[in-house]
Amino acid sequence: MLAPSSIRLLESCKNICYRWRSTVAHLKYKTDLPLQSKTIGQLLEECAEKFSDRAAIIAREQRRQLTFPELLDEADRFAAGLRAIGLNYGDKVGIWAPNLIEWLIANVACTRTGLPVVALNPALQSREVEYCINKINVKCIICPAESKHYSFKSVLNQLLPDLEHADKWKLECSSLPSLEKVILISEDSLRGAFTYNDVMNMPDAQSVKSIRDYQKKVDIHSVMNIQFTSGTTGFPKAIPRTHFQTVNNSYFVGKRMMLNEKHHIFCWQVPNFHAFGLIVGTAGWHNGSTIVYPSIHYSPEKSLESINKERCTTLLGTPTMYVDLIREQSTRNEDISPDFALTGGAIASPQLVKDMQSVLNVKTVQVSDFNLKD
Repeated sequence: MLAPSSIRLLESCKNICYRWRSTVAHLKYKTDLPLQSKTIGQLLEECAEKFSDRAAIIAREQRRQLTFPELLDEADRFAAGLRAIGLNYGDKVGIWAPNLIEWLIANVACTRTGLPVVALNPALQSREVEYCINKINVKCIICPAESKHYSFKSVLNQLLPDLEHADKWKLECSSLPSLEKVILISEDSLRGAFTYNDVMNMPDAQSVKSIRDYQKKVDIHSVMNIQFTSGTTGFPKAIPRTHFQTVNNSYFVGKRMMLNEKHHIFCWQVPNFHAFGLIVGTAGWHNGSTIVYPSIHYSPEKSLESINKERCTTLLGTPTMYVDLIREQSTRNEDISPDFALTGGAIASPQLVKDMQSVLNVKTVQVSDFNLKD
């Protein structure tokens, strides 16, 4: 049994640790590359000014393309629309969708107006969506009506049985007490839901301009994104990321990938809801890189076609995706020679790296781990 003096010492150390954890986010040292104090919204604003004629996003399957200024303008319009329907600073917005260009626009819009984005796996079923919404009190959810073989609308109707007849300005559901708004990325309309275009067309010019003026009010240490772990050891855990963390993490990832040395074009195979996409995508904004969505849903055939047609210099994917690409390239032998390939999310074998270099003609392969683990 410990002596009273030892117990007091342990309690004192424990209290010091708690105070340390609650007050210290990082330690400052003199470095050649200081940390940056800005939000994601301010970062994109700088990028739009510096790379005004450059494509920010090319969504091949949707046949849409936006320059950085166009992305910023659309995001600010959607942000003003989110405020118009009653969302306020700190309200959590769930984006539950595959790799649509609207996902990116909505994500930027939320960061520009201080709304933490809750990134939801588009394969979640009704009980899983309910758990995520209630776990962190999501106030608004954005999703398509249908996508491939998955009906988001059907899941919504299971969660919100009165959605067909509800008041879209103020949803009420006892099983989802925090959820007040639903936005459908669809031409389909439901009485209880706004459409994406409703929100986009709602604000006037002055309301849109106010979003740019609002940037100084968004705290760099506020939460800009919440992601859920895989749930392998129990219920998924909600992991928050701040603007400050994401801006600086992505900045140094970009340096490591040498994105600052030339204009890079990303073949974006990874899902938007995953940490991989969040960090590396933002790394591109530091350097004016262009993102190419080969397809809404993962397709190695469309990825290989995009690498060729868009002359992609950087590949993003998991080891399994590269196995698929190598198999596809072995039969098609496309004229490709990317500068860089980043793989993460699982172990990459030495043989896979060799095949990426020899079959995909990748000059440099970097193996990282962006998993969110319990």
